[in-house]
Amino acid sequence: MKMLETIHILPVRAESAAPAPLRGKKLDQRAVLQVVRKVDWKKAGLIAGGVTVVCAAAGTASRYKFYQGIVARELKKQLAPLNDTLKIGRASCRERV
Repeated sequence: MKMLETIHILPVRAESAAPAPLRGKKLDQRAVLQVVRKVDWKKAGLIAGGVTVVCAAAGTASRYKFYQGIVARELKKQLAPLNDTLKIGRASCRERV
């Protein structure tokens, strides 16, 4: 079993936030290729995959809530006569006591 190292995040200055080839220059093909080569594709893939999983989970949860609301309304409509009967029965029981 491997031990995971702690990742320390260091503060980044505003001027060094952009990659060196892109700071203060126009975008040309060579600068873009240098940036693309420097990108850590494994991290980018993990981030993209994480975003995809979160979006899928959020979509599933919202659909679940939507259909749950529809089913609850339908049940309420179907059980309305039974609820009325129960209310009458409870009222008659209270009158007897």
